[in-house]
Amino acid sequence: MNRHKRSARPAAWQASGQARRAMAAVLSNRQSNDTTERVFFNARGQVVGKVLGSWLVKHVETDRHMLLKPPAWAIDREHLDRLEAMGATGVLLTDETRTQWRATVADFRRFGIPINRGHGVQVALPLARWRKSVAGQLSLFGEVA
Repeated sequence: MNRHKRSARPAAWQASGQARRAMAAVLSNRQSNDTTERVFFNARGQVVGKVLGSWLVKHVETDRHMLLKPPAWAIDREHLDRLEAMGATGVLLTDETRTQWRATVADFRRFGIPINRGHGVQVALPLARWRKSVAGQLSLFGEVA
């Protein structure tokens, strides 16, 4: 039995390539928008974070993700390379207590420690190199973090 797949697009679109050009235009508009969320995946294809503005934003669980020896947070080396290529500022982690940890790509390059503990090559940045903002804590300027 011979079955032909039918497309929902008009035949004229398929013949002229209009569907392909229309999709490319939509994608380029999305990519050129500064507020576009760009998603980062781990080696298993799971979403681990997204770029908002110029920061890779990730939600982490301290018990699962924070390294104990050395005390550090780590990200995939490929993610670091991609952030650098994008001209991104750095990484913003938010843990289960809503504490935020910020570090720049430059800090990862200067102070990072390459590791591989079964999740691919990562770069660990010691906790002392992260800027920590505790949720609800007042800053020096009277703002709530």
